[in-house]
Amino acid sequence: MTTMKPYKVESYDSYDSPDERRPILEGEFDTYEEALAFSKEMVAKFIREKINQGQSAADAANSYRYGADVPMIFGGGDDDESFQPYDYADLIAVELANSKT
Repeated sequence: MTTMKPYKVESYDSYDSPDERRPILEGEFDTYEEALAFSKEMVAKFIREKINQGQSAADAANSYRYGADVPMIFGGGDDDESFQPYDYADLIAVELANSKT
């Protein structure tokens, strides 16, 4: 018997219209922290690729808004924390661009 883990990360693409979006199960996790780390790495990977292609931090974050898979964390029920992928994209874009110089 398979036991469901309490947290799951699903993604949707930011480039289709809302009617065309279908969530994709990216993973299931035992803790919120594991789901959060996974979600942050999904965002960072996209931003890192754009910066390595020569985009500025602002352009990489903007590219994320309009052309990426956006993770969402579900489960747990009473977590005060809520992951905001677009806010994180803005933050990590600046950090990654600054670390490249």
